[in-house]
Amino acid sequence: MRKYISQIAALVIGMTLGAALTVSALTASSMAVSDGSASVPSFTFLSENNTGIYKSAANILAMSVNGTQNYTATATAANHVGSTLQATQLGIGAAPAGASNIQFVSTVFANIATTLSANGQIAYCSDCTIANPCAGAGTGAIAKRLNGVNVCN
Repeated sequence: MRKYISQIAALVIGMTLGAALTVSALTASSMAVSDGSASVPSFTFLSENNTGIYKSAANILAMSVNGTQNYTATATAANHVGSTLQATQLGIGAAPAGASNIQFVSTVFANIATTLSANGQIAYCSDCTIANPCAGAGTGAIAKRLNGVNVCN
């Protein structure tokens, strides 16, 4: 009886059910599916089959919306529509034309002018002093760009 159940399971797992399910391999610890693409992700939704998760290249996980890749992740970086978010930076939202977005980064006073170049940006400055405008030679402060001025507190 056990042999027949294994044969039936192998038959069901190896077959394609309509266009809805294709499983290449299934074990107790993993499930393997095709790599997919931006227009046909491996993991998707019944109501919207061009939005989901897929493997875009070796060791790169990707997400697509409406058939267009909009996010990738590797072991060292995450990218959203061309903007790289590294381990020390978190970007929130996308800036409309002529506006800025909020970013949390780490910097030092010598680089604060280039790090905080647009209103709304925030950084941890490891050697800043609490001051308005920001000043160096301190023990650390949160720096932010407000109305064209870098303020540390």
